[in-house]
Amino acid sequence: MIELVEVDVKALSFVLGTIIPVLVALLTKAGAHPGIKAVLNALLAAIAGVVSLAIASNGEIVVSAALSSIATVWFSSVATYYGLLKPTGTAGAVAESTKSFGLGSNGCVPPPTPEESGTR
Repeated sequence: MIELVEVDVKALSFVLGTIIPVLVALLTKAGAHPGIKAVLNALLAAIAGVVSLAIASNGEIVVSAALSSIATVWFSSVATYYGLLKPTGTAGAVAESTKSFGLGSNGCVPPPTPEESGTR
Protein backbone atom coordinates (compact mmCIF):
# COMPACT_ATOMS: atom_id res chain seq x y z
CA MET A 1 0.00 0.00 0.00
CA ILE A 2 1.34 3.40 -0.99
CA GLU A 3 0.94 6.22 1.50
CA LEU A 4 0.79 9.77 0.25
CA VAL A 5 2.61 12.49 2.10
CA GLU A 6 1.13 15.95 2.15
CA VAL A 7 3.60 18.78 1.74
CA ASP A 8 2.87 22.29 2.96
CA VAL A 9 3.87 24.64 0.14
CA LYS A 10 4.82 27.52 2.47
CA ALA A 11 7.07 25.32 4.60
CA LEU A 12 8.74 23.84 1.53
CA SER A 13 9.15 27.32 0.04
CA PHE A 14 10.77 28.55 3.24
CA VAL A 15 13.19 25.61 3.36
CA LEU A 16 14.17 26.09 -0.28
CA GLY A 17 14.64 29.80 0.37
CA THR A 18 17.16 29.13 3.11
CA ILE A 19 19.25 27.01 0.74
CA ILE A 20 19.30 29.49 -2.16
CA PRO A 21 21.87 31.96 -0.74
CA VAL A 22 24.41 29.15 -0.43
CA LEU A 23 23.66 28.08 -4.01
CA VAL A 24 24.16 31.66 -5.19
CA ALA A 25 27.53 31.78 -3.41
CA LEU A 26 28.50 28.47 -5.00
CA LEU A 27 27.40 29.48 -8.49
CA THR A 28 29.02 32.93 -8.59
CA LYS A 29 32.59 34.09 -8.18
CA ALA A 30 33.57 35.90 -4.99
CA GLY A 31 34.01 39.23 -6.78
CA ALA A 32 30.97 38.92 -9.01
CA HIS A 33 28.86 42.03 -9.40
CA PRO A 34 26.03 42.15 -6.84
CA GLY A 35 23.55 42.52 -9.71
CA ILE A 36 24.53 39.11 -11.06
CA LYS A 37 24.00 37.61 -7.62
CA ALA A 38 20.62 39.35 -7.24
CA VAL A 39 19.39 38.16 -10.64
CA LEU A 40 20.56 34.61 -9.92
CA ASN A 41 18.85 34.74 -6.51
CA ALA A 42 15.59 35.88 -8.13
CA LEU A 43 15.84 33.24 -10.87
CA LEU A 44 16.48 30.44 -8.38
CA ALA A 45 13.65 31.73 -6.18
CA ALA A 46 11.25 31.66 -9.13
CA ILE A 47 12.28 28.12 -10.06
CA ALA A 48 12.12 26.90 -6.47
CA GLY A 49 8.75 28.60 -5.88
CA VAL A 50 7.13 26.95 -8.89
CA VAL A 51 8.73 23.57 -8.14
CA SER A 52 7.61 23.64 -4.49
CA LEU A 53 4.08 24.52 -5.55
CA ALA A 54 4.06 21.77 -8.18
CA ILE A 55 5.25 19.23 -5.61
CA ALA A 56 2.73 20.29 -2.99
CA SER A 57 -0.23 20.49 -5.37
CA ASN A 58 0.48 17.41 -7.49
CA GLY A 59 1.30 19.49 -10.55
CA GLU A 60 -1.66 21.86 -10.42
CA ILE A 61 -0.30 25.39 -10.62
CA VAL A 62 -2.40 28.50 -10.10
CA VAL A 63 -0.73 31.80 -10.96
CA SER A 64 -1.61 33.55 -7.69
CA ALA A 65 -0.36 30.59 -5.66
CA ALA A 66 2.82 30.46 -7.73
CA LEU A 67 3.50 34.15 -7.14
CA SER A 68 2.92 33.70 -3.42
CA SER A 69 5.28 30.73 -3.33
CA ILE A 70 7.95 32.60 -5.31
CA ALA A 71 7.66 35.57 -2.94
CA THR A 72 8.02 33.30 0.09
CA VAL A 73 11.14 31.68 -1.35
CA TRP A 74 12.66 35.03 -2.29
CA PHE A 75 11.93 36.72 1.05
CA SER A 76 13.29 33.76 3.01
CA SER A 77 16.44 33.66 0.87
CA VAL A 78 17.11 37.38 1.37
CA ALA A 79 16.37 37.12 5.11
CA THR A 80 18.65 34.09 5.45
CA TYR A 81 21.48 35.85 3.65
CA TYR A 82 21.30 39.16 5.53
CA GLY A 83 20.15 37.76 8.86
CA LEU A 84 22.32 34.66 9.17
CA LEU A 85 24.88 33.95 6.48
CA LYS A 86 26.40 37.41 6.01
CA PRO A 87 26.77 38.32 9.72
CA THR A 88 28.30 34.94 10.60
CA GLY A 89 30.72 35.03 7.68
CA THR A 90 29.35 31.86 6.12
CA ALA A 91 28.51 33.56 2.83
CA GLY A 92 32.01 34.98 2.56
CA ALA A 93 33.61 31.63 3.41
CA VAL A 94 31.60 29.82 0.73
CA ALA A 95 32.37 32.55 -1.80
CA GLU A 96 36.10 32.41 -0.98
CA SER A 97 36.26 28.65 -1.23
CA THR A 98 34.73 28.77 -4.72
CA LYS A 99 36.21 32.10 -5.83
CA SER A 100 37.48 30.87 -9.18
CA PHE A 101 34.28 29.02 -10.09
CA GLY A 102 31.02 30.37 -11.38
CA LEU A 103 29.42 33.40 -12.96
CA GLY A 104 30.88 36.88 -13.04
CA SER A 105 34.38 38.25 -12.92
CA ASN A 106 36.54 37.64 -9.91
CA GLY A 107 36.92 41.37 -9.39
CA CYS A 108 40.69 41.23 -9.70
CA VAL A 109 42.73 43.19 -12.17
CA PRO A 110 45.54 41.09 -13.61
CA PRO A 111 49.03 42.29 -12.77
CA PRO A 112 50.64 44.40 -15.47
CA THR A 113 52.91 42.70 -17.95
CA PRO A 114 56.60 43.68 -17.84
CA GLU A 115 56.07 45.79 -20.96
CA GLU A 116 53.21 47.69 -19.32
CA SER A 117 55.08 48.33 -16.08
CA GLY A 118 58.32 49.35 -17.78
CA THR A 119 60.40 46.62 -16.10
CA ARG A 120 62.04 43.61 -17.66
